[in-house]
Amino acid sequence: MKSVGKPIKIKGKNVNSMKNLNPVKKMEIMCIYRSKKGREIEFNLLKDGSDTMDYEDLEVPNFVSMTGGFSVTMDGYKTIFRGVNFNHLWKPVSFLLESLFWLEGLSSGLLDIDGEFSSSLILSTMIEEKFVLSKSGENRLNLSFLAPDVAPMKTRAQHYFSEVSIPLKDWKDAVYIALEEYFYCAEQVLHQNPNGNNAGVLIELIDLWKKIMGIVQLELKNK
Repeated sequence: MKSVGKPIKIKGKNVNSMKNLNPVKKMEIMCIYRSKKGREIEFNLLKDGSDTMDYEDLEVPNFVSMTGGFSVTMDGYKTIFRGVNFNHLWKPVSFLLESLFWLEGLSSGLLDIDGEFSSSLILSTMIEEKFVLSKSGENRLNLSFLAPDVAPMKTRAQHYFSEVSIPLKDWKDAVYIALEEYFYCAEQVLHQNPNGNNAGVLIELIDLWKKIMGIVQLELKNK
């Protein structure tokens, strides 16, 4: 078996000048890779080749089960949420993907809708904190990050908030870019290991991404 200690690069385009960088958006969502040794890297850096994943995580089973999370930044500098406290990166990625289907009145089938929040999507952390996305009027959404129902006294670095209002379009645009970066890497991994264990699981998720990507692109084209 090959050594897994040395990180290697996913095939990407290295950034050589500021003109190649994506402009800062009003809202930015970043999918975050977390290695077994605790390195945390945003997927935009993995996509453009300026940072690396560990070699072992380029195998399909490990890519599917690796840990990580996502962040939400507003106005170019206010990071209101950054969390990696999930069993697998697969979980927040599924949440973000489902949100695009949900806003189109569809479902990817990846999430169970919580009866307590029937007009919302909920993502729970490993300690039962809840990241909640709720509809608020025709063109707006509310974001909340709620403490567990039964929780000890709040400590430093625990930052909860409720019903932060955002334009629906900003969420969709930010999620689309974040998932585009994640699935670029996913397709690279699948290309290197097309018959690996759990390849079918990754193919299914990529197919869902391509489905909603087609819907979103058609929507943008018709505007």
